[in-house]
Amino acid sequence: MIIVPLGKIACVTPGTPVRVIATATPCYGIIVSPVPGNAGGTYFGVAGLTKATGVGVVKAFIKPAASGIIDPLQVNGPDGNQMNAADYYIDADTAADGLLVSYISM
Repeated sequence: MIIVPLGKIACVTPGTPVRVIATATPCYGIIVSPVPGNAGGTYFGVAGLTKATGVGVVKAFIKPAASGIIDPLQVNGPDGNQMNAADYYIDADTAADGLLVSYISM
């Protein structure tokens, strides 16, 4: 397996979810974590992600502390099967905040 780091995926306009990757990308899992220095909360989810209601939100990340543990999330394909990284989105409370995203490829 190979971990492919996409880097920081930033939210340009809060309330307008950003797709993690633009094209269909088969993978075995996705790893996300908040970016140290984010000014507010960030959200990871699926199509229809609406941070205000929680619809489509898989994980809400609070603003990272100045030091300490960053709270990551790993989502894997069911039973070792592939999933599509392009099915996932991020949003944020503050413009330019985002998540560090990697996907697991074979």
